[in-house]
Amino acid sequence: MYSKFIKDFGVIVCFFIDDMLIFSTNMIEIVETERYLTSIFKMKDIGEIDTILGIKVKKHNSGYAFNHSHYIKKMLDKFKHLNIKEANILFDYNIKLNYYCDKAVA
Repeated sequence: MYSKFIKDFGVIVCFFIDDMLIFSTNMIEIVETERYLTSIFKMKDIGEIDTILGIKVKKHNSGYAFNHSHYIKKMLDKFKHLNIKEANILFDYNIKLNYYCDKAVA
């Protein structure tokens, strides 16, 4: 992960093997960063993120939502030959998670 922050904006570039994400508070800086990297490396822009590392990403008005069910489904399909059966897990619906999800509150 590489980052650049100055007074007016910040840019974060995340790499994982052959995948890359560019985040910024300024769209112009995303374009400039991509232009710079393309001048040095052979790469292609596949557009706005849909899935990264098995995580589905959806854009909403208030931000982004991440969903790991895509990866879980791939793993279940991959290991179907193990004859693993579903199991019901008891869950207390009275337990509420706080905003940061770091502990349960009864």
